[in-house]
Amino acid sequence: MRIALAADGTRGDIHPMLALARAFDRHGHQVLLCGPPNFAEDAARCGIDFHPVGRDVRAYLESRAEILHAGVLSSLGEGKRYVREQVGIQMRELVVAVDRADWIFAAGSQFAASSVAERLGARYRMVAYCPSLLRSPDQTPFVVPRGELPRWANRAAWWGVEALVKRGIGRAIDDARVSIGLSPARDYYRLLFGERPALAAEAILAPLARDLEREVVTIGCLHPFDAEPLPPKLEAFLAAGDPPIYIGFGSMPDPEPE
Repeated sequence: MRIALAADGTRGDIHPMLALARAFDRHGHQVLLCGPPNFAEDAARCGIDFHPVGRDVRAYLESRAEILHAGVLSSLGEGKRYVREQVGIQMRELVVAVDRADWIFAAGSQFAASSVAERLGARYRMVAYCPSLLRSPDQTPFVVPRGELPRWANRAAWWGVEALVKRGIGRAIDDARVSIGLSPARDYYRLLFGERPALAAEAILAPLARDLEREVVTIGCLHPFDAEPLPPKLEAFLAAGDPPIYIGFGSMPDPEPE
């Protein structure tokens, strides 16, 4: 089977899909990973075919670090500009790269994959890394800072997210869809997440909400755990005392990293 995996974002968005690509490859499928060009070497090290789609996200984040740290409104505005710019590029490049795929899996800020699958007649599945991305009146959307609200408030919050998506990037998505011969979307959430999304997270750490609006496939964490030994310096540090606690902040740029 020909399987294409399309992801956009940082290491935390791409490497889980690389792990999934390796799993498909081990089972004998023909696999292609599509993502930002700065991950080409990572795919090559794993023996996975790679096609660059979009821009170098690391370079973009570093160039916009000051804007992204200027406040919530500034970050949201920059995010909207990024998506508006990228969705057309993703659509044009992806529809050519995966034109023979039977399945297309998407993750991260990849906004074109579902439309490309529709255009090509391929099957589609969105891979979410966090359950709060999945619409349910029993949980708040990921953009809401408070995690426990009444069901009516959660419904209102999800409606608000849909309205913001439509207002912020809906036109860009529709223009990109029209460019490959599709009609504008009616439900952007359903468009992006598909009919049966997958959740790549451990149930004990990130359980599913009870009243999800559609069936979700749970596949567990896709962290690309490696059997290779750690660097000697790191092994010595870990052995020198009590187990340390690591707190990571992901691929967050800092305008003043020193």
